[in-house]
Amino acid sequence: MAVKTVVVDIDETTNQSMYWYCLHCLVYCCQRAESSVSRAQQLNPMVDVRVDSGSVADKPASFFASYDVVCATCCTLAQLIRVDDICRQHNVAFFAGDVFGYFGFMFADLHQHEYAE
Repeated sequence: MAVKTVVVDIDETTNQSMYWYCLHCLVYCCQRAESSVSRAQQLNPMVDVRVDSGSVADKPASFFASYDVVCATCCTLAQLIRVDDICRQHNVAFFAGDVFGYFGFMFADLHQHEYAE
């Protein structure tokens, strides 16, 4: 069974941010998620990776509930909390992250997860 994943990204990249984010890409003035979706898909061909560039605020809970994994970037704290709450209610894994120059953050809410060594 394929895992359905969505990357939510509403921030358009600039040439400068694209340079730091994705040196191998030659695509500018598009979103980081759109620029990196093919590379993310190559990591595991069994995963269906989709990009949604619409407003996170306009998405109903059913949108997020239809996925196995949601990855969010360039969202406000309020948007991240809302999406994480929706994902938690529907047992959907949630990842959030962003980069600010040399600094960044990553958050994962996997609910209950078993790790293998």
